[in-house]
This record gives sequence, structure tokens and C-alpha cells, in this order.
Amino acid sequence: MVKACKGYLTEEGLFRVWDQDRVQIISRIHDCLNLNRAYQDAFQRTKKRMEETPGEKPFDFSQLYIFGKFEAFCRRLEKVCLSLSLVEQRVRLRANRCFWHTAPQLWNKLPHSLRVPYQSGSSLSSPLSSGSNLEPAVNLSHGMFHSRLKTYVFFKSFPP
Repeated sequence: MVKACKGYLTEEGLFRVWDQDRVQIISRIHDCLNLNRAYQDAFQRTKKRMEETPGEKPFDFSQLYIFGKFEAFCRRLEKVCLSLSLVEQRVRLRANRCFWHTAPQLWNKLPHSLRVPYQSGSSLSSPLSSGSNLEPAVNLSHGMFHSRLKTYVFFKSFPP
């Protein structure tokens, strides 16, 4: 299943995930995640049906053995999907030139390690602290954001 999904995502190795259209690859990732859910649901239905049928030998397979690698692959896909979604949101913000209106939503979705603190006087606080009428301090350059996002996703996908 993992090999089939990798082939589906990369068009049998012709294209890297990062070189394809983000919207299309996010859709393909969701297809792979749905395949995992459907595969596990079918396993559970079959297992239950075999347990309920008299005289039928019950399943003695380890679910971890069957689904372990596919589950790990799907967790990595979810992280890749998150990073692609964040990049797509950033591209849309740039294209629409409405960054100051949408920045709070994007900021709240980012992990803390990707945020640059807002400096107000001598204290550091979140740019979107509750009750604040200040504009968000979105002072991440494109290069810095991209660099931190890649580092974040790498360490999520390949923990030390």
C-alpha cells in the first residue's frame, strides 16, 4: 500500500512531491489518507464478521504488523500536507495582498517555533494577544519563514 501510494503521489517516480502543483498533491495526499481509513475499516468489518460466524476461524493477525508501516507513512503525509497547506496559504496571501487581514488566522495555525515574537516596549508577547487592537507583527521574511517551515517539517518527519 505504501509503495502504491508513493507511486500515486510521484506519478511512478517521475515528479517529486515538492515540484508538483500544491493543490493537486494535497488532494492526492488526502486520497492516500482515505485509502488507509478504508483499508482499516474493511479489516475491522471482516474481523467482526468472522468472529460472529460460527465455526469460522478468527483473525489471529497483528493489526500493528499489518498497518504499522502504512500508519507511519500516513503520519508523514499529514505533516507534508500541513506544510504544503501553509505554503499555499502564504502564496494566496501574497497574491491577494490582504496579508494584514488574514495574518491573524495564519499566525494562530503556526507552531510556536515558526513565530517571531512581537516586541512592545521591553516585554515580549504574542502579536495577537487577546484584547489587543494592535496590528499583528508579521515580520517574518519569506526566506526565514520558508527556512523555519522546512526545518519544522523535517524534524516532525524524522525525529532525532
